[in-house]
Amino acid sequence: MTIQQSSVRTSMFGEWLKVLVENNGNNPVTAGNIKDTLRKNLIDEFEKLGQWLVDQESTEIGNYCGERPKWPRNSWRSSYMKVLCTAIGEIRYFISGVRKVRKYYGATEDRDPDVTTLTPAEAYARCIVSAVALAEIYGDHCNMKEAIDEVEGAFEQKIRGHLEGKDGKPGRSNQLDVCEGINATDLMVGKAVLGNAIKQWTKEKRNLRYSGGWRVGRQWAERWPHVCRRGKGEEEAKNKAKEENKNILTPFLKVGTDNSIATSGQNNMSTLGDILMNDDMKLPENTLENVLQVVIKDGKVNALKIDEVVQNLQNAAQEEIMEVQKLNELKELLQNITDDKKWDNFSKDCNDDIGSSWSKDTEGEKTAKQKACKLFASGLKHISDIKKDNGQDPDVPLRKTMMCAALNLYADQLISKATNQCPLDNKKLEEAIKYAFEEGNATMNGKSKCTTGSGNSCFECKRQDSSTFGSCQIGKDKNDKVKPQLESLLEKNDETNPNNKEKTLNKINEIESFCTQVQCAIKQHYAKKNNKKTDPNGTVTWSDINEDAKGVLMTLLEQMTKEQTKGDLAKYCNDDNKWSKFGHKGKHTNKAACLLFAAGLKNIYVRGKGQVKGPSFGQTMGCLFLKEYAKQLKDLANKKKRGNSWVHPLCDIDEGIKHAFKQSKDIMRSVLSQCNNGTDGTSCFECTIDKDYNKCSIGTDEVKSKVESIYQDESKQNQMQQTLENTVCPILLTDLLTPFLPLAPVSIGLSAMAYYLWKYFGPLGKGGARFRRSPAEIRGPSVQEQVLDHVEEAGPHEYRLVKERKPRSAPTRTKRSGPVNRRTIIEIHFEVLDECQKGDTQLNQKDFLELLIQEFMGSELMESEQVPKEEVLMESIPMELLPIEEVPSLGSGFMV
Repeated sequence: MTIQQSSVRTSMFGEWLKVLVENNGNNPVTAGNIKDTLRKNLIDEFEKLGQWLVDQESTEIGNYCGERPKWPRNSWRSSYMKVLCTAIGEIRYFISGVRKVRKYYGATEDRDPDVTTLTPAEAYARCIVSAVALAEIYGDHCNMKEAIDEVEGAFEQKIRGHLEGKDGKPGRSNQLDVCEGINATDLMVGKAVLGNAIKQWTKEKRNLRYSGGWRVGRQWAERWPHVCRRGKGEEEAKNKAKEENKNILTPFLKVGTDNSIATSGQNNMSTLGDILMNDDMKLPENTLENVLQVVIKDGKVNALKIDEVVQNLQNAAQEEIMEVQKLNELKELLQNITDDKKWDNFSKDCNDDIGSSWSKDTEGEKTAKQKACKLFASGLKHISDIKKDNGQDPDVPLRKTMMCAALNLYADQLISKATNQCPLDNKKLEEAIKYAFEEGNATMNGKSKCTTGSGNSCFECKRQDSSTFGSCQIGKDKNDKVKPQLESLLEKNDETNPNNKEKTLNKINEIESFCTQVQCAIKQHYAKKNNKKTDPNGTVTWSDINEDAKGVLMTLLEQMTKEQTKGDLAKYCNDDNKWSKFGHKGKHTNKAACLLFAAGLKNIYVRGKGQVKGPSFGQTMGCLFLKEYAKQLKDLANKKKRGNSWVHPLCDIDEGIKHAFKQSKDIMRSVLSQCNNGTDGTSCFECTIDKDYNKCSIGTDEVKSKVESIYQDESKQNQMQQTLENTVCPILLTDLLTPFLPLAPVSIGLSAMAYYLWKYFGPLGKGGARFRRSPAEIRGPSVQEQVLDHVEEAGPHEYRLVKERKPRSAPTRTKRSGPVNRRTIIEIHFEVLDECQKGDTQLNQKDFLELLIQEFMGSELMESEQVPKEEVLMESIPMELLPIEEVPSLGSGFMV
């Protein structure tokens, strides 16, 4: 395969090399010296052009671009197009050897033109630098064709006038066409020598943004996004512009006599634009040095060898172009088959009965099989569409054969990487691929195979292991085997598209249901626990992981209780506007439920920290148990709030739980940095309440029934009830008193009225008769019986009753209660709440009432001397000696 190049013109690189030989004299040279000299020459020329692009344009160029009627003022597009116009104009002037500048910055007139007569070496340098600079700096700019069409003829006419100039030197106007001598070899050598110098300069100017030059940095930062992106991502917009521009840049600069370079005997063509815009199309630096070594002998350049060097460089360029063409064809194939948006076009070919295990496959395995089948069916369709001249061109079968071999090798590589994948392991993936080649093969006529004598138009791509054709020789070299060559191409593709095969497997095995995630997590956990390198193919049962699952549940419940009041979880539940519509009690119970489940979600995602890929067993089972816990807790709350428990009758937690799960993605992002961009179906998953698992099974075991049975355990039921009573829906003293608050004004009024009636209408005088009844006349239970009814028999409680005696003549004074050791009901209530928040969930209403007794009996009535309750017999104390107004009520603890 050779490149057809003009024999009339000598390579411009060869002309430059001859000048180098003449200028070098007897100085010793090496291949590295020659390359360095060429590089310096090119870099020097680019520094001139770079300065032209950051300086203010000439009035000649600026006025022409600014007066175009197609680009009216006061719009981003107008500004963008005018700047692009001046930039490509500057490059066109540079390549022709004409320089126009203003008399001074901001001047409205230009100096006389500075015209340079270009030598072949200078012409070569300017052609290479101008072409590469236009491609690197402005190749990804949109609307390039519009700008070129508007200015091309006008600029050429102005440049020709300057070249012919006052001195009228003959032939100078030929500099307009000086780059027509550039061929593929010249361009590829120039790109290799320049390396990334212009690319790096462009990147630096763009990063400087507004200070990176009016026509480079500012154009990119300010105008390009408004005009070229049009709702697309940056890379997408750049690639689209490059594709549009690749075949219009070289004609504008008049680089090359023919815009296309045909390969011998083939109809697939690579243009100079392809070489210019494709970073891969350049000679490797070591190849350049090896070829240049031929011209050097004893440290001197042998001029007689220059033609041989040029021919060797042309051959090297041919091989490189062929290699890039094959790589591009492979890239096109892989891009086509891995575009999952196109897979639906092959649904009818990959719908049912894929592989021998189809009837026993889970839903997740079936879905993954369908994806794998569609992927390879699309590849076979791509191969069948490789057609030129109705498929009669002799190159078509060769290209189809190479792509068929590549598709088979790619299948082998995917199968070898799918060993531990889930839901589709290597064996099931192989079934899907085989089905695609047999049932969804577009290279066959329906399901009919090619028959003998059908000609080149019939080509059938069969499924073959790469070991059966990998050792086939291609070309004359015995070392050129099919498999190593294809593997090299796939490796090169991975350099520009890293982890291609891993990405493909991820698309195939993307988990689309929570059931599939549970099944994969259990299978992979079991395989890892038992040191198995392959997944057990559905042989796992729930009993195999039952204890590990219970361990996950125990950790989850512990962390939910501990973490609900810690950290920044409150920010996920602080939506007072949402909670207020559920009423006073519903507001608090829903918020408490939200905090509880937010703590559970955080615990799930913490389990994923540090892992490389995929939800772990702990994450998945934690999510499963949390979803079931939500169902069980809601059912228990609805049951217990009806009575026979300390769960509040108005307990409402449903909306609080839903709200917590709505925050699941934000909680995930806050814990797992790798999930900042959201879920991806593999590495990051969102635990949601709405993903069901009713029909999910592990082997023959139903997941739902197994999970439910764990929560039906008595200890788990008690634990959930305690959570409701102590944390989520407790009955507080304020809840007991609240119904009676409206009666307070009435009670106070009646008490005051009774007091005044007693004061004015009661017995008068000290000597009035007093009615007394002996204890024997009092009906009902005795005081002792009342006391014993209110005293627990389990522990020793001791009391001492004290009567303070005072002389009758002493004036009675009301003793003011001091502030010491006195607390109000609300203070005690807050103390109880504080204990609950510190984790003392066992504090109950009995503890609260004991605190009330201690406070309201008063420290004066409880002295250090203790008397056992058995010795306190009320009959032994005459009631006359103990006025009733000073006897504490043992039933309630309040003074009467």
